[in-house]
Amino acid sequence: MKKLVFKSIVFIAMFFICDNLLYQGLFLVWRKTDFVYNKVIAKKPDMIFLGDSKTRYGIVPNVIKEKTGITSYNLARYGSGISYSRGIEHVILSSYHPRIFVLQCMPLSLEREAVYSLAPYLRNKELKQMLSRYPYNVKVKFELFKTFRFNSQILTMLYRLFNDYDSSSGYVPLYGISGANRTENFNNEKIVPNLKYEIGKSLLEEFIEEAKMNNVKVIMLAMPVLERDEAESYNTYRQIAKNYDIPFLNAVQTSLLSSDCFWDSSHLNDDGARRFSSFLGEEIKRLIEDKNWP
Repeated sequence: MKKLVFKSIVFIAMFFICDNLLYQGLFLVWRKTDFVYNKVIAKKPDMIFLGDSKTRYGIVPNVIKEKTGITSYNLARYGSGISYSRGIEHVILSSYHPRIFVLQCMPLSLEREAVYSLAPYLRNKELKQMLSRYPYNVKVKFELFKTFRFNSQILTMLYRLFNDYDSSSGYVPLYGISGANRTENFNNEKIVPNLKYEIGKSLLEEFIEEAKMNNVKVIMLAMPVLERDEAESYNTYRQIAKNYDIPFLNAVQTSLLSSDCFWDSSHLNDDGARRFSSFLGEEIKRLIEDKNWP
């Protein structure tokens, strides 16, 4: 019996040692290929765009720079939500302070598995505190078995390691015009609320408060869509923007964009993204030049 216990202890110890060694190796590869560290923190752009696929495929930083004269990076992530944006804010502000965060209005009741996207950054102390909102089994998995932090990242890491993975400051173009079935094909998973609305609202308020505390301005942005669809969250964003005295740019249905500017009902194509970015750049320039902008 004693031998069995001893062997079990040795096996467990060896498991955790191997897990930690593998984690250290994966962490080094990840740091070499990560957008946030290599494209944002290393280059320190003036403005950061955060949001989901509407922003990722809809805002062109190079066009924004032509209008505003300031550098920016599109850190929006496909399928992300306010949880991911709040987490990435922690990571960025622990290294440097950009001038502006542009935060897309996203549903506040969708977490969209942000913990898996944020897991590689869990060395950040503030970000680690966000784990307290998750079930016990999730916290144990990422704390005890550190290689789990990279489970969803390994293929992406390997691709970026051997390819020039970004030449457009985070912007990813979509080509073609709106098709009837594209929205369904683009995201065929059923999106259901998986975050308490109150928590999402709290994360949004925390995002603004930490930005203000670090003298970083915040702009809220409702991205254009082909079919008007303003969820309850949009009213919350408007009210919070009013409460904190920050700009709310509502481009949900801008007259500047025709149906030919959309790849599907929710995402701009490359031509639409460039037209919209030109318009957005002018709006941001106006805000920057406004001496009354708090």
